[in-house]
Amino acid sequence: MLNGRVQEAEAILRYIAKKNGMTPPAVLFNDLELEDMKAKSKQSHSIIHLVKIRKVRAITIINFLMWMILSGVYFGLSLNTSNLHGDDYLNCFLSAAIEVPAYGAAWLFLRRFPRRFSLSGSFSLAGIVLFSIQLIPSNLSVISTVLVMIGKFGIASAFAIVYVYCAELYATTIRNMGVGMSTTASRVGSIISPYIFYLDTYHEFLPFILMGSLAMSSAIGVLFLPETVNVPLPDTIDQMQTMNGFKCRSNDRNHNQFNINETSGEANVVVSIKEEI
Repeated sequence: MLNGRVQEAEAILRYIAKKNGMTPPAVLFNDLELEDMKAKSKQSHSIIHLVKIRKVRAITIINFLMWMILSGVYFGLSLNTSNLHGDDYLNCFLSAAIEVPAYGAAWLFLRRFPRRFSLSGSFSLAGIVLFSIQLIPSNLSVISTVLVMIGKFGIASAFAIVYVYCAELYATTIRNMGVGMSTTASRVGSIISPYIFYLDTYHEFLPFILMGSLAMSSAIGVLFLPETVNVPLPDTIDQMQTMNGFKCRSNDRNHNQFNINETSGEANVVVSIKEEI
């Protein structure tokens, strides 16, 4: 609708109504709504809109830093597998296998818990265990390896959650740009990640202390982002500005619904579609 493709939008809405066993009105959009959508379809957006408005700029900056840290820690742990104590092949297998339950946990978090606390909790788990590795005696190397795997579990869960959460934060008009620029920022972390473990020349546990500290800082930074669970996805930048941090707004239990208000013989349809992962 925001791109002026009204006929396609109507076809989609009627298909949704059919699947939900409902009968939509003959007229889905009145003339006023069509004029409003036509005006919005003429608006163009560029990357500058990610930082032009204060609240959107804050979301973008936190996202960029979060993605860089996430990617740096994730690939840093992956590339450091060969430096762990024990058999290299077993460690490599465990490092890959731990991602299977991590993605399962991410799916459960997305289904049942708020986005912010799910992502912050995953970051916190990774940060705490990585920071705690320095407390393990050198003769208990197995425990250190276990903690690294738990850290990999937490950061892999966060990597799965962040894609969903980041897409829900941005309005439809700039969502592709927001997610695209965030993943581009994460490549900076990927580039830096191979060099993190060179810091062990200064202190044996300095790489883990650094990654644990960065993960904990991301866990705190996520809490300043708006909550998106059970909240209609924003379509415009103006709607993004109404999203508040430290607040979880509830929505109707039915994620797909038609609210029909009859006004002067015309029907206005409000469709709320919430995708669940």
